[in-house]
Amino acid sequence: MKRIIYKSSIIIPLAMVFYSFIEPFAFCVPEIGLYMEALSSRMLIVAVTVVWLCCSPFRRGTCNGTITELLFNLVPVEFVLMLVFAQHHFVITLLITLTVVGGEVALFRMLRKNERKHKFSRKRHRRYQFAFRRCSVFCTAVLCVIPCLLSIFVYGVESPTYKATEELWNQLFSETEVVVETGKPDNLYEKNAELWGYLQEKNWNRLSIQERITVIQELVDFESGVLGIPAVPVTSAMIGMATLGAYDNESKQMWINTEHLANSSVSDIINTISHETHHAYIDYLVNTLDWDNPAMNSAYFTELRELMDSQENYKSAWNYGFDAYENQPLEVAAREYASEETSRIMTYID
Repeated sequence: MKRIIYKSSIIIPLAMVFYSFIEPFAFCVPEIGLYMEALSSRMLIVAVTVVWLCCSPFRRGTCNGTITELLFNLVPVEFVLMLVFAQHHFVITLLITLTVVGGEVALFRMLRKNERKHKFSRKRHRRYQFAFRRCSVFCTAVLCVIPCLLSIFVYGVESPTYKATEELWNQLFSETEVVVETGKPDNLYEKNAELWGYLQEKNWNRLSIQERITVIQELVDFESGVLGIPAVPVTSAMIGMATLGAYDNESKQMWINTEHLANSSVSDIINTISHETHHAYIDYLVNTLDWDNPAMNSAYFTELRELMDSQENYKSAWNYGFDAYENQPLEVAAREYASEETSRIMTYID
């Protein structure tokens, strides 16, 4: 009975592969520059599982219907879960990895030294090989079990999201105060020299992801002040292969792709933020103005009515194609505003 249970443990890594298809998730480890979208993450999971189960040299000596076979089948699952854990605790993951590797090297040298004390024979050599493989699988499974359990029950096998924290914001912007002076829009830009300083390339490149999203939140608050709308919370996450940023009309939140935040130039990021803030601006107008007022049918509001119709009948690139998405009035207006606003802000940064 035990033998059947241990043999059937191959279901565990196969279940992980199945889960990656029904609940896709992305790997994001900024410390090593790892940004893998859902599709590439799924391919990695499949590749690791297939290679380990079919081609691993540890298969011989461990897949023998005992508990070592269960541990062998757990290794690809633990590899994936350790990647999940590394997203949240990179240093601890690195220490565990170095411990496993160091233990493997020490175990190999110890067994090799012990083997050399005896006259060589193929049977004894295979016995030492099997001992090394079983001990390796056991040690790996034991050392990784706690981080892997945390990845499942605490982090939910998800990539991390980053938001501005009040403590970090106070450290970075202790003297920043956004003040809108009607009739003098340039004053608002001049009063945010501290923000523009962080957005200079030399300073920007020194910031961590958490610090960058805090600076970006300040930029979003600034843009919201320029447009005269309530501040919009922004979150950094792995939001899609071709998506740099997004604004959600339902939750009234903004999203920026973590890879975009980590690797793109400052001007490109400002362009994305300005673009999405303009979407938030139009959404605010559409949902705040009294459309039952007869004045809203006047020629003065023609452009706004077109933007409202474009928002209500929004064409995504996925469903309608890139040309239809790009040429709809809502996107044209956002691009024009983002281009002008980026040029204006870059003059203050430079």
